[in-house]
Amino acid sequence: MSDSAAGRMSDAERLAVLAVPKLERAYELYNHLDQRAQEIIDTETEYRAELYGSKPVQSDVLFWVRVPGDHPEMGVIAGEAVHDVRSSLDHLVTELRDERGLARSRTSQFAIYSNEGDWDAVIAMPEERGGTCEACGRPLRRANPLEGLGANQIKHIKTRQPFSPGPSGEALTILAKASNVDKHRSLHVCGVRLHNPNKVAYEPEGYYEVASSSFNVGEDILEQGVEFGRIQRRTVTDPPLGLNVQVRVGGAAELAFFVDSDSPVFTLRDLNSLINVAYDIYLAMSPRSARRTVGMD
Repeated sequence: MSDSAAGRMSDAERLAVLAVPKLERAYELYNHLDQRAQEIIDTETEYRAELYGSKPVQSDVLFWVRVPGDHPEMGVIAGEAVHDVRSSLDHLVTELRDERGLARSRTSQFAIYSNEGDWDAVIAMPEERGGTCEACGRPLRRANPLEGLGANQIKHIKTRQPFSPGPSGEALTILAKASNVDKHRSLHVCGVRLHNPNKVAYEPEGYYEVASSSFNVGEDILEQGVEFGRIQRRTVTDPPLGLNVQVRVGGAAELAFFVDSDSPVFTLRDLNSLINVAYDIYLAMSPRSARRTVGMD
């Protein structure tokens, strides 16, 4: 998501002016989660360093010794925020149908498809949709969630799909999966995921320097006892006997939400991206947006 989009999201009042209460609420929940997440990381995460090797080649191997609990209350709030983003896009489709004077439909929603074949089968090729009933010979019809929208509106929504290039696809993939998990399977719980460490140093200074460092940065939720990094140290001068020089890693952890190994892991950065993407889509398409894309009909 562009810096300009992120900047717009810093002013929640603009969302209210644009009459998007669902997105406004999602952003309020995101701010609450963001503040609470830092408190959890500061008080409930802890790692230790174990020294391996002998001079002149020594390395500090980093292990998690404490990670946060499930914090189901955070999962409830995260699920509500995801739901608000998902439903705001569904409401947009209803707005677009209203603008065209169409009756309300139970099957209308903002379509999200992981591959273009599924999109074509339901959205682009209605005459082929659903196959044929073996008993009666009549064509089966799968409801088109975008039925009644204009060609340019459908085209724009297609450019936002996970199978289309651009920043929206990844966010909508997370949105669709996280929303379905929260609605139909289970509450998301908290975990820790290794983020990009932004500072590695030895304290107190003056005795050791960082010669090299490597971290196991990935998508997985970290567990207690798991190694997450190795720091090779260079001796500047030997510390006095009894002085404990420790390696410090800043920005190593971020809070994430998950259910199990089959569900997607999403972080607060992902949630912020979901809100920004939905906001951009609203700006481009809504009949109530002063910045609506020209020719969006």
